[in-house]
Amino acid sequence: MGQERDLSDLRERLVSNIDLMLSFDSMASPGNFHALDSAWRQDQEALSDSILLRWVKKLSSSLASQGQHALVANLLSTAENYFGQIPGQERYSYLMVVKTALGSIYEEMGLWARAMNLYFDVLEMREFSHRDDSYGSVLNNIGNVYFKQGYYDKAHVYYDSAIAFNIRKGEKKELINNYNNLAGLYYMEGDYARTLMALNQALAQIDKEKEPDMYYLVWQNMAVVYNQQGKKAVAMDLVKEALSYQEATHRNLDKVQTYLLLATLYPYNSDSALHYMEAALAQAREVQNRAAEIRALQALYSWHKEARDYRIAVDLLERSVRLQDSLEEMDNRMKIESIEATNAMERENSAKDLALQQMEIERLQSQKQEVLLIAVAFCLVIVLGVMYYRYRLQKKLKHESDELVVYKQALFDKEKEMMAQREKELRDSLELKNKELTSKVLHLIRNNEFIVDINRELQQLLLELNPKDTAKKEHIREMLVKLRDQGNEGTYAEFKYYFEQVHQSFYENLQKAYPALTYKDVRLCSFLKSGLSSKEIASITFKEVRSVESARNRLRKKMNLDADVNLIEFFARF
Repeated sequence: MGQERDLSDLRERLVSNIDLMLSFDSMASPGNFHALDSAWRQDQEALSDSILLRWVKKLSSSLASQGQHALVANLLSTAENYFGQIPGQERYSYLMVVKTALGSIYEEMGLWARAMNLYFDVLEMREFSHRDDSYGSVLNNIGNVYFKQGYYDKAHVYYDSAIAFNIRKGEKKELINNYNNLAGLYYMEGDYARTLMALNQALAQIDKEKEPDMYYLVWQNMAVVYNQQGKKAVAMDLVKEALSYQEATHRNLDKVQTYLLLATLYPYNSDSALHYMEAALAQAREVQNRAAEIRALQALYSWHKEARDYRIAVDLLERSVRLQDSLEEMDNRMKIESIEATNAMERENSAKDLALQQMEIERLQSQKQEVLLIAVAFCLVIVLGVMYYRYRLQKKLKHESDELVVYKQALFDKEKEMMAQREKELRDSLELKNKELTSKVLHLIRNNEFIVDINRELQQLLLELNPKDTAKKEHIREMLVKLRDQGNEGTYAEFKYYFEQVHQSFYENLQKAYPALTYKDVRLCSFLKSGLSSKEIASITFKEVRSVESARNRLRKKMNLDADVNLIEFFARF
């Protein structure tokens, strides 16, 4: 009787959970609520276990697509408890389906260890129950986890096993997923021939009329491969047909990726490439998708950088970095909140189980009060046993709660460390790029100084030539004209702009502290701030090292610095 009552309580809890999930689902799609609620009420009149499982799967899929992973994990955990207690061999079929779905949710939440434990539970159940429910999906999901972790050899084994199983069972929808995942693996390994073969195999499983979204998704994946192989015309035809479908069916988010893919099919510095990148950015903002907006901003940054529109490029890079940081912060916060919510729901379920046990204990104690006095001693032993059991159970729960606190803190510290590392990498990357740009402009300055130096020497030679050597003089004048045309008066201004990107407000602070410094003094200060030695400065400006040292001494006097002051160290702190 007690076991039947426990099973009935578990069933009632699962039914209540489905009622609750229906209300959550109705918030996202109120138009479908009445139809779903009516179907659910009708099914409750003859609610079998198979119907219960069908509703669990339906609501899990709907809520997961809305990002309600914690709610789905709670629903599936309740279903796992119930179906694990029902009598008969049928429970293994139900459990395999539920555990696979729960593993998929944990996988999406980044809890790979939990997911893998559930997947291998399903494989173990298959061994002793000889049932194949969700077996193909589990093989594919295990392959996905190994793929995400970079274990490509293991991913190959499970993808191939999933394909062999689904071919034998004739599961076409599963095969589409299998071949598409396998294609991604081949692409990461650089094997484009096998990538195309896997994508064609996926395409062969799709009914275009019933599954057009999946059909054109595979087409776009093929276009990416053809582009890598240099077959741009073929790739262009595939992508434009996919874009026509997306425009006709208003697949606005899909159009962002399609525009970016189209941009890669045109010459990199072309106006057509820029047009599609800007279209992708506009579309991403229209659908308010931050991840898509970041991809479009990064593509535009690369285009403007290649076109030497450095001001625009830096602005686009800064916008994408800010957006990426905010997106990662939000994603990490949501992930932590989902994990905390999942753990809280698991603790709530444990508390409910404890409450049911408590109620059962109190019921037994009430019955024993009606027993004859001769049974008092026996009842006392039972009560003591129950109290000891409660003590052990509470101690166990406290231990698990302490472990959970430690785990949450470790997870939080790890996420915080990853975010700090990411920010540092972005700062270092931006600084490195700015320094590379400064280095390039220094090189231009050196070339310009070289041209000035050669110009000076030719003019001197022109003065020293015999007045009768008119042919030589004319030739030298032509050379002087060419050298003057090659000169670049704006080179130092360009250097100054990029120098300020690395050392912000340096010139402003320097002018405030030492307003009497000349143009050449300021330029020498910027070279010293960059850490250049006298020899390096002489090499850039084509001066004698002795001349550079003299200039440095004159600079010390203007700035009232002692002779033993190291100017490079002085400006490094400036």
